[in-house]
Amino acid sequence: MKKILAKIALLFKNLSFLYRLIGIFVAGYLVFGMAIPDIRFNISTGKAIEMTLDQLLTTPADDIPRYLKIKDAVVPSSSYVEIRSGKSNALTTIYYPVYSSDDVTIDIEDLNNGLSNDTLKGVVDSTELIALMKKSYSVNSKLVIHDSNVKDADLGSTGTYFSNPKFTIEGKYDGEKLNGIILNLFKESGLNVSPEAIVLSRGDTGMSTNGAVMLVIFGLLTMLIGVSSFIPEATLRTWL
Repeated sequence: MKKILAKIALLFKNLSFLYRLIGIFVAGYLVFGMAIPDIRFNISTGKAIEMTLDQLLTTPADDIPRYLKIKDAVVPSSSYVEIRSGKSNALTTIYYPVYSSDDVTIDIEDLNNGLSNDTLKGVVDSTELIALMKKSYSVNSKLVIHDSNVKDADLGSTGTYFSNPKFTIEGKYDGEKLNGIILNLFKESGLNVSPEAIVLSRGDTGMSTNGAVMLVIFGLLTMLIGVSSFIPEATLRTWL
């Protein structure tokens, strides 16, 4: 085993110092940032935990499940910011705020309370009633959805991504925080979002336990070889 490790480490020495260092950090992220958390989740429950938005916001960060489902999300149509890249200006990801129904929805029965038109935004069709959406710029969102699987066709005039403002969102929580660029995009769009907002990656699902274990083995071997490649060549050759 020691001889095999030395041979592979000598081959890795042909790569630059930077590439080897990057490889070690990437392998470490795959093991400790992805595979092991998924194994723990699979052992504890194995399926996304269903929560209301209020339950999520009152749960300590360390206790938020890795995979969860928000069943009462309210998303006003087209209230999102996007990131594009490349010469083709291709859409790579979108971020959008999620609101509590109590914060942004008004039942039709409450329209006689003297609300001004400036307070309202459009008509919303739900399965049981007609409601009006209050303009969300006055509400500070504490949950943001990150979706890197969305296509331009989903968001265009014929797209259905935001066709129903009330829908279930399922995805992954990995402690991601909003960076300054995204926060500025929200600000420029007139959307109030808390800098400490919880970020949920929509559509991300966990690995199987077997797949995660294989990734752990591969990642640890890669890290071992990468670290061994920094051992002086003379020492490695004595192992041969």
